[in-house]
Amino acid sequence: MHWCSSCFASGLASKPMVITLPFVLLLLDYWPLQRTGELKRSRSRLVVEKLPLFLLSAASAYITMLAQRAGGALRSTEQFSIGVRISNAIYAYAMYLWKMVCPARSGAVVSASRRLAAGFPGASGGLGTARNHNRRLQISIRGATCLVGWLWFLGTLVPVIGLMQVGDAAMADRYAYIPLIGIFPMIAFGIRGSPLLRALGLAWTLAQHLPGWPDWHFLPCAKIDYWRSSTMWSHALRVTQNNFVAEE
Repeated sequence: MHWCSSCFASGLASKPMVITLPFVLLLLDYWPLQRTGELKRSRSRLVVEKLPLFLLSAASAYITMLAQRAGGALRSTEQFSIGVRISNAIYAYAMYLWKMVCPARSGAVVSASRRLAAGFPGASGGLGTARNHNRRLQISIRGATCLVGWLWFLGTLVPVIGLMQVGDAAMADRYAYIPLIGIFPMIAFGIRGSPLLRALGLAWTLAQHLPGWPDWHFLPCAKIDYWRSSTMWSHALRVTQNNFVAEE
């Protein structure tokens, strides 16, 4: 645990988003490690053994809040109301999932002009999976993967989803790398167990070889060129709307 705590402290020092690691480890205890057992005592032990990590997370959150408040980056509820933050979170969850499938129209700063558009599939899917779990149905490998995957995605995005607004960014592509780790196993197990999803996956793969179909595979290379050159902000203006940061 000492080595684990040291590595976790180093991770927090380099990227505060790793603050959700103790919760992720609890998810992994449930699946695939299956360490939860049937006794409450064994479940409590899983939490107790991670107390040093939870304390480090709390300390990191406190220090980050102080630093952001001192730098003037922490936004008050007068600037961004609770309703705006919640609507932005719903929209961002949906857009992160959409950009996973269609990684296009991404700029240096993403505008927050539209928030409520179709954001409910991500949240409702996670709640639906949890509801099935609470009914104590016999959970298959696919069901356990969906539960852990959804909670991984929804939970690891919480620090950067805008509920505690820091700065002006409504969302950012770089925030999605860790959360999407939870989505890909869901897709893999879903495709393996569903003939319809297998057919859709095959159709999607074949479609990318059709003439005129956007070649998503090479988009990361193109984005590197945008960030390296002076065209970064002009590209941001082309792919976003009402982006006052890029306009300045």
